[in-house]
Amino acid sequence: MDNSIGQGIRDLRSGFNLAFRPGIRLYVILPLLVNFLLFASGTVWLADYFGDWLNDFLSKLPEWLQFLRGLFWAVFVVGIMLTAYYAFTVLARLIAAPFNSLLAERVEKELTGKSGAIEESIASMVVRSIRRELVKLLYMLPRLFAVLLLSAVLFFIPGLNALIPLLWFLFGAWILCLEYLDYNSDNHGLSYKQTKTMAQQQRQRALGLGGAIALLTSFPLVNLVIMPVAVCAGTAWWVSSQKPQA
Repeated sequence: MDNSIGQGIRDLRSGFNLAFRPGIRLYVILPLLVNFLLFASGTVWLADYFGDWLNDFLSKLPEWLQFLRGLFWAVFVVGIMLTAYYAFTVLARLIAAPFNSLLAERVEKELTGKSGAIEESIASMVVRSIRRELVKLLYMLPRLFAVLLLSAVLFFIPGLNALIPLLWFLFGAWILCLEYLDYNSDNHGLSYKQTKTMAQQQRQRALGLGGAIALLTSFPLVNLVIMPVAVCAGTAWWVSSQKPQA
């Protein structure tokens, strides 16, 4: 089995190819639509709230300071909107989790001709998927704070502070790989720990897949589009990893 960074990148390319197949396309469109509606509605609400606050704030300033309106809006667009965007992305993952589970199941069936997912009702699947996302968050948050603390320490060490971007990139790549590799594990009743073991056994491949996803998610709006593609990529890897065991 190819355990290389290049194979991880090829997994993501396979995800793009799978996402646009006729039998899978509908399962891709649904989570994209959920993400788009969530992001659009959140953006409109936030911009409306900020506009009302800005009008009230500027009304208390003299006329010659009204030029600050453009400056405040620029800060809002670059800063607040960017922060809110990533907050909405986390929420979108929770909402889209059941759709992603269905997508992973459909892709597995496309690749193998059958699905070994556990049989359950739609309600049970929704609850299971959201619960699994919370498990992932509980795994990520303490490590996120650890990376944040380490970055704060490195910031004051000349030379070593150049490692901070690399540190965050590697952390993001690992978390994203686990995120999208895990949908099939969960569908088959496997634990999150087993997903981590699979990724650890093919660490270079994990960093290749997660790193490619991380690079694409650094572009605005691509973060929302890449989610179902990454699910397809993670499923392709999961299926290929199960073949020797089968």
